Amino acid sequence: MVFFWKSGCNLLAVSLLVTIAVALPDTSKPVNPRDYSPADVIIRDVLIIGGGSSGTYSAIKLRDLGKSVAVVEAKGVLGGHTETWTDPVTKGKVDIGVINFHDNDLVRKYFGRYQIPLTKADHHVGVTKYYYNFRTGKNVPDYAPYPNFTTYATQLAKYPYLEDGFDLPESVPEDLVLSSVVGLAQGVGDILNLPTIYIFKYISLSVLENLQVGLLTTARHNNHELYDKALAELGHDALLNSSVLAIDRNYSGQHATILIQTSRGKKLVFAKNILITIPPLLDNLKHFDLNDEERSIFAKFKYAVYYAAVLRNNVIPANLSLEAIDPSRPYNIPNLPKVYSFNPTRNPGLTDVKYVSTNPLPLEQVKADIIKSAKLSITDISGNVSSSNSTSAKFEVTVLSAHSPFELHVDADAIREGYYKKLYALQGKGRFWYTGAAFNVHDSSSLWQFSEKVVARIVSG
Repeated sequence: MVFFWKSGCNLLAVSLLVTIAVALPDTSKPVNPRDYSPADVIIRDVLIIGGGSSGTYSAIKLRDLGKSVAVVEAKGVLGGHTETWTDPVTKGKVDIGVINFHDNDLVRKYFGRYQIPLTKADHHVGVTKYYYNFRTGKNVPDYAPYPNFTTYATQLAKYPYLEDGFDLPESVPEDLVLSSVVGLAQGVGDILNLPTIYIFKYISLSVLENLQVGLLTTARHNNHELYDKALAELGHDALLNSSVLAIDRNYSGQHATILIQTSRGKKLVFAKNILITIPPLLDNLKHFDLNDEERSIFAKFKYAVYYAAVLRNNVIPANLSLEAIDPSRPYNIPNLPKVYSFNPTRNPGLTDVKYVSTNPLPLEQVKADIIKSAKLSITDISGNVSSSNSTSAKFEVTVLSAHSPFELHVDADAIREGYYKKLYALQGKGRFWYTGAAFNVHDSSSLWQFSEKVVARIVSG
C-alpha cells in the first residue's frame, strides 16, 4: 500500500498497490483497505474525536496551520454544550448551554472570523434575584449568598498555575484538595464533596476579572451561530452523526488506522495523530485501543450532570431570578438532584432553568421536578415571587437538554498522588493527544487557549 501524504490537502491521492489486512481491535475480522472504495478512505494529518468547543476550535486552528483534519462528531451538529433553542411560537432564540465568553483578543478574533458581532452580556440587568428554598416553597429573605470576593481572589491568586490547566506542583497544596464550602458554582455537581481545586478552576481569576469588565455574548443572541459557521468552513471534514468503531494505533508505523461509522456507511481513516476532545471516560473510549496505563488513569474519573431547560409559563415574572438554597443543609446548599436556578430570558413567557444531579436521570423525572419546583415558587405566601393565583398557572417544559457527563473530576487522594501529572503525561503517547474540559475547565474561552497549546505541540511534533 502506498500513501501520498500532502499536509493541508482535503483530498489525498491513495494508491492501493498491495493488499494489507489491518487487525483492528473490536472487529470480528481484519479490515482490508481494498474492501473500501477510494471515496470511503480518508487520509488526514489529524483525526479529531469530538466536535464540541475544543474539537471545533482545534480543527480550525490546525487547518490554519496547514494540517489536514477530519472531525468525528456523534451529534448532528457541532458545538457540544453550546446550544441555542428557537421558540417555534415566537421564533425568539434562547441560549441554553454556553451563555457567556471572556472579553479577550482570542475570543473576539474567533467570532470576528465569521463576522459574528459580540456585545457585553446584560442577562442580569433589571433583574431581581431571590434565594429560594424549593423544598419548602419559601423565599429566604436577607440571605448573604457569597463570601467576600476579595478574600476569595486573594486565596485564588496563590495558585496562578490553575489558569492554564492542572499543571500542579509535585506537592499539591492541601487547600486545593479540601472539600469546598464555597457555594459559587452549584452547576458543577455535589460541591460539598468536591475538592476546592475544581471550584477555583470554575470561578478562576480570569472569570473574576471578566465579571469586572463585563463578559461577552453574541449580539444576535445565538451563540451556536459560531458552530454553524465553523461547520460551513469545515465542510466534508466534519463527519456528523458518526462514531469510532475501532482504532489500531500502529505504534511503529506511519499512521493509525481508524474505522468510523458514519451516516453514509463505514469509512476507513488513516491519521498521523488522533486528538481526543470527548470526555475521556472508559465507556466513551471502549473502541480506542487503550493500554493498561490509560485505562487505569481514565477509570478514576467521576462526573456530574446538568440539565438545561426552557419553561413556558404565565406566572414567573420576566424580571425575576430564583436561585436555590436550603437553610436546613450545610452551607445552605440543597441536596441533589434539584433545580438550582430559574432565570428570565429575552422572550416573554419563557424561563431558563438549570437542574443538576450527580448521575443521569430519566428526562421525564427531570421535567416533573422542574414543574413541581415552579409550582412551589408561586405559593410563597410573602408574595415576593408572584401574586398570580396558582390554579391559573400553566407550565410546559418546551426543551430539555442533558449535559452529561459534566465536570469530570477525581477524589482528593488521587490529586494528592499526582493524578494530573499522570494524566498530562499521556499527551502524544501512541499518537493520542487530548484537550477538553477534563484537561482544563468547562469554559469555552479557556478551552480555546488550552487547545492552542496542544495544537502547537501536535504541529511541532
